[in-house]
Amino acid sequence: MKTSFKQDWKLRSYRKIVKSVLALEEEYGALSDKELRAKTTQFKQQLKEGKELNDLRIEAFAAVREAAYRVLGYRHFDVQLIGGLALVEGNVAEMKTGEGKTLTTTLAAYLRALEEKGVHIITVNEYLAERDCKAMAPIHEMLGLKVGMNMEGMKPEEKKAAYLCDITYGTGNEFGFDYLRDHHVYYNHQKVQRPFHYAIIDEIDSVLIDEGRTPLILAVPFLTDQSLLQDCQRYITMLKKGTHYEKEKESKVAVLTEEGISYLEDQMGISNLYDIENRALLHRLNQALTANVSMKKEVDYIVSKEGKIELIAPTTGRIMEGRSLSNGLHQAIEAKEGVGLTLENRTQSVVTLQHFYQKYPILAGLTGTAKTEERELYNLYGVKVVTIPTNKPVIREDHKDEIYQTKDQKYKAIVQRISEVFRTGRPVLVGTVSIEQSFELAKYLDETDIPFEVLNAHSSEHEAQLIRRAGQYGNVMIATNMAGRGTDILLTPETKRLGGLYVIGTERHESRRIDLQMSGRAGRQGEPGDSIFMTSLEDDLFIRNINENRKEWLQTLKVDENGRIIKEKKVRSFTDHLQKVCESIHYTSRDYMMKLNSVINAQRDHLYDLRNTLLDQKSYRSLLNDAISFTIGRVLEDYMEQLALFGDEEYIDPPESVLLEKLHSILPIETIPELKEVSKRQLHEFHKSLDLLSSTMLDETEEEVLELCRIQSIQIIDSQWLDLIDIMEHLQEGIHNNSYAQEQPLRAYMMEGHTVFLHIEEKLMEKIARCTASIIEKERREKEELLQSMNEGIQTKEAV
Repeated sequence: MKTSFKQDWKLRSYRKIVKSVLALEEEYGALSDKELRAKTTQFKQQLKEGKELNDLRIEAFAAVREAAYRVLGYRHFDVQLIGGLALVEGNVAEMKTGEGKTLTTTLAAYLRALEEKGVHIITVNEYLAERDCKAMAPIHEMLGLKVGMNMEGMKPEEKKAAYLCDITYGTGNEFGFDYLRDHHVYYNHQKVQRPFHYAIIDEIDSVLIDEGRTPLILAVPFLTDQSLLQDCQRYITMLKKGTHYEKEKESKVAVLTEEGISYLEDQMGISNLYDIENRALLHRLNQALTANVSMKKEVDYIVSKEGKIELIAPTTGRIMEGRSLSNGLHQAIEAKEGVGLTLENRTQSVVTLQHFYQKYPILAGLTGTAKTEERELYNLYGVKVVTIPTNKPVIREDHKDEIYQTKDQKYKAIVQRISEVFRTGRPVLVGTVSIEQSFELAKYLDETDIPFEVLNAHSSEHEAQLIRRAGQYGNVMIATNMAGRGTDILLTPETKRLGGLYVIGTERHESRRIDLQMSGRAGRQGEPGDSIFMTSLEDDLFIRNINENRKEWLQTLKVDENGRIIKEKKVRSFTDHLQKVCESIHYTSRDYMMKLNSVINAQRDHLYDLRNTLLDQKSYRSLLNDAISFTIGRVLEDYMEQLALFGDEEYIDPPESVLLEKLHSILPIETIPELKEVSKRQLHEFHKSLDLLSSTMLDETEEEVLELCRIQSIQIIDSQWLDLIDIMEHLQEGIHNNSYAQEQPLRAYMMEGHTVFLHIEEKLMEKIARCTASIIEKERREKEELLQSMNEGIQTKEAV
């Protein structure tokens, strides 16, 4: 394995520490269970007394290693200790399939848990989270730590208890949704999460890169015009590609042309589709176009047996349970497929996984493939990749690609290869890039007498059981992309003797990393195995990414009687080139989207800060006061503009009654200073005196009245946040319609987004001020009326 000088130096330093850990094996093995458990208390005390975490690495790792032996019956390998050291420092540990990544996490999780700030171990689905938690929790519990499980559907008090544990397992989605939900509570004690500290992400490349842009959306349902959705679907099916719409190659976004707009206007009897009153209709048409052109059945989604649209993760082929597309796109797909229309969701709050994970001060992760994405992982998340040596040498044989002219020839050759391997009894795993392709290959296999199983989103509920059988004698399995990733394919002694797992990739992915993941399913822990990619010139990688000249060149290549390209070397080099180009395009796209999302991210963070201030019983009064001061300032600015109309005159007779009326609506107190002959230079001092009055007013207001002001203010922020999300979504949609990945539209979006936010912020501060004034004034009047009523009652009694 080729490594850099820095990588070699890093591994050498880790190996020295590993030797020291191994040297403690006898000493720690002689400890009683009670003495071993007491080490945790000692370590925590040493940290409090000033020791650094690095000072405890050797002893802490030795303790975990011994606990694992007592609980599971085996100790960590040297390479797992190296992986643990990489994780502790906040790196990505690149460990091959079958090297024991789950056990490796226990080392870093334990050491970081000693800081008593919480450790999150994040997996791609709940099955893996629950499996890993059950398997590894006994190690930590033996050492005196508490381990929790965060799952969908848990009650808030259960979640809070899970987050208060030293180590918490769960999915990234659930951690992210809890983060959003925590910013919709009215009291701090209702939050379930504590401040983020350290996270270990399993399959970190898939999570941070492939799904990093995926938005987590907290939404509320609302009824949509179903007939409008169906009408839009009908109109969109009339359009022709190239005439009425174009599909951009890089983004795969479909955009209406001028001719397409005119055609739709004629069909619907509309003079101008871009008029403000037609904005909602244009949005629906754009979503219907996206649903029909960019969203593909059995690739991006499936229609379940129950007639529901279920989304598919593009890199794993798994169903994204409980997820739906926002902004009406999900309903547009439902209209396309003719299934029952669900309620549309209005976004209540949103955060991309990319931005959510950036909330962790220390981030680490594990994967079998990360080196090709090292630059992106470092640029976006500040994490470095450390390639961990394998425990045993990899003896898997990776064969050269076989490339065929057509898909039909490719599938026939794959079936022939499966038949040859099947006759030997060796298990075969065939990887496809989509559900559609897995069904296509299955049809070819149906014509043979070879028994096989298909693992894709339609069979996801049996994923773990199916993948476990994949290593058994004579098993043939077609798996969508990386379905089953995270679950080891275990060989039997017999299949090991026969040569191990035989992996066939049916298509080169646009990312080399996904191909490496496919090959890596075979040859775990020094086991035998083979991998090969059997592709065709009709595969998506070629169809989507080559120009006409290249197409003509490919057609001139010589083939044998089975359609296989004879001089494959040139095509293999060209395939490698195409993959690098695609990776570069995708990186640019992700970088662009990160910049685009940075606008709404900054806005969310600022509004969440305001909201958190209102949750804090010690500081919320300052925000109410700031809102009143800000609004008074705006009134005085208007007043200054009126002063400016009088030229250079030093003193004027201002429209006093109007100004006093405005000030009283913000500051409901009886004594506001006289304003006659106020100098321009004195306005600043006047503002300061009003601020003092505001502060005094809030101090003298009863706590239950201020509590009502606080609650109302939170609701104002939430309402303005909803409006802001809607506006920013429409702005972003306009960017996609006009131009993709261009700096000028991005800059325009950022500037317009900033202007919109300033307007929203001013609006919410003014609303908070006026709402606070209204509540205080109402309370004051009610008290006066009560007092007056009591006085009248006393006078009446005296008269009698």
